Amino acid sequence: MGFLSDKRVVILLVLFFIVTAVAVSMIFFRLLYVEACNDDDCFSDSLSACSSASFIKTSDTADWYYRIEGNSGDNCVVYVKLLQLRSGSSELEGLNGKDMVCSLPLGVVESPQRDIDLCTGKLKEGIQSVLIGKMHSYLLENIGQVSDEFQRII
Repeated sequence: MGFLSDKRVVILLVLFFIVTAVAVSMIFFRLLYVEACNDDDCFSDSLSACSSASFIKTSDTADWYYRIEGNSGDNCVVYVKLLQLRSGSSELEGLNGKDMVCSLPLGVVESPQRDIDLCTGKLKEGIQSVLIGKMHSYLLENIGQVSDEFQRII
């Protein structure tokens, strides 16, 4: 009788380990699997559902890499990297290879870099730095007009 119960315990332990191994592998596969999208529609569908996906968007002006990380609260977290800038001013070339993380509201389907205030990272800082530099240059070039406009308002 003792031998029979020992055999049952071993069988139950083996079954338990098999079920556990299958469950753990399914969880890890789901967490690690990222669908590679080949077009805007695939990426938009994944962004709308906030399901893991990656996409390289190529345009005349730049190549972007996007990876949907998943949701965090009411936001969809998207990793964004500027792979290569194809056109623009020389100060923008320093942004190549920089990245940022954007938190879009769930259900929003638009380019993550469209609203830079929703992002954090070196790419955002670089874009803001270039914009501030351009605004500074504009003000210096047009200080007379700006001064006249201030005087008119006051």
